[in-house]
Amino acid sequence: MVTMKFPLCLLPLISLPLVAAAPLGDPVAPWKANVRVAPVSAVAGRHSIHSYYVANPESPDGKHVLFFTSKHPASYVGEVRILERATGKETVLAENVHTEDAHRVACQQWLSGGKRVAAPNFTPAHVRTF
Repeated sequence: MVTMKFPLCLLPLISLPLVAAAPLGDPVAPWKANVRVAPVSAVAGRHSIHSYYVANPESPDGKHVLFFTSKHPASYVGEVRILERATGKETVLAENVHTEDAHRVACQQWLSGGKRVAAPNFTPAHVRTF
């Protein structure tokens, strides 16, 4: 028979003082110094968006950035591209990619340790891998 000395539901309350005692500081301080903020691509005349914070747009090796571009007025048809960070060279991975809206545009992501890419495509084949 297993017995408990205190109910499990109290664990968060018991650990709360330990969390509160940790120094707060500035959690984004490491990203404030020696940082350059700029558009991913310098190409004008089109929309571009990379993935949200839940899927890193940078390749696992840090050499490429994955993003979606569109010249369509509503931005729901376009291309999935990668940009080589060292040279700025862009490579089109998929053309004529259809999305529903900007939220779906930002869903492309790296797979297999950076060897493949997946992106939604709202046509009969809903997800494409390249």
